[in-house]
Amino acid sequence: MKFMVWGLGASTQRILKSRYLEEARIVGFIDINERMFVHSGGARTYRPEEALNHLAEVDYVLVLASSVKARRSIYQQAMKLGYPDEKMIFVYNTITHMELEKIHAQSDDALRKISSRLYEEQLRAEQIEKSKQLTIACVSDATDKERWIGKGLLPNDEGYQLDYERFRTLELAVKKIRECNVPGATAELGVFRGVCSRLIHAHLPERRHYLFDSFESFRPEEVEKEIQRGLVEKELWEAFKNTSVAVAMQGMPSPETCVIRQGFFPESLEEPDKDERFAFVSLDADLEESTYQGLQFFYPRMEAGGFIFVHDGVTPQIQNAIQRYEKDLGGRIRTVQLSDWFGTIVIPV
Repeated sequence: MKFMVWGLGASTQRILKSRYLEEARIVGFIDINERMFVHSGGARTYRPEEALNHLAEVDYVLVLASSVKARRSIYQQAMKLGYPDEKMIFVYNTITHMELEKIHAQSDDALRKISSRLYEEQLRAEQIEKSKQLTIACVSDATDKERWIGKGLLPNDEGYQLDYERFRTLELAVKKIRECNVPGATAELGVFRGVCSRLIHAHLPERRHYLFDSFESFRPEEVEKEIQRGLVEKELWEAFKNTSVAVAMQGMPSPETCVIRQGFFPESLEEPDKDERFAFVSLDADLEESTYQGLQFFYPRMEAGGFIFVHDGVTPQIQNAIQRYEKDLGGRIRTVQLSDWFGTIVIPV
């Protein structure tokens, strides 16, 4: 696969440094400025009109520009100069997030052949834009007269946009707790970098908020056990290592009312915790045993009118954990499954 890259901006530099394009051969770069750039493979830079003489040598022209204005300008210039439309491939093929209008009809297979990682990035970018559109549409929702969406805390957070249904429902549940004066603390088991905890605590900052996490990924033996059972991938342990107490607490609305419980649950519990009552709990432990232990501890300590949100509800390990706890109780738990990523399970108490 041979191709030319149009654009030498920050997006191109990032993608080159990330080595997304190792599988394909870059013949040259195209840029409207006079600046020159020599790729480590020897590819040189051409002005758009000069590059026309080399198009027969390449399969595609890959446009990596990230801004809407730049993408539109590049496409218009390419068509004016007579570039073959079928050779133009945009990593970000949308020009507005409001309508998700496509620049042109391009083959997803072509981008996948150039770089499977870039193809996945384009899909992720489109999902973010769709979620932004959903967020914009819901800002004026009649249920949100107080402008609770994000509360100004995470307005640009990618995770909020991608997992909008989960976070928005969480906010409405916490709002109901506040309206109904449901007593109790809040907690999260499986904090990672603290996005969900910041959102919970922002709406009930005067209450104690417990953060239960090892802040160093999972217990190795628990991950290994679930890998052996085929419940999780081996990459899971590495994926959640990039965290710390400092990272999780960064931007926390009222850090003075937060309680850090660092370590593996339930060993991280301290004696006073056993007398605590809870109004809202997020269980995002990812693994079966930790989730089961979380239900064992929190469910009997929930106040009437409170909620437990169990993330990754469609995964077999989380379903197993809930079924195990139901068996302990000798009956079913009332649950509602959301239509968000991985099907968060809401347990109203």
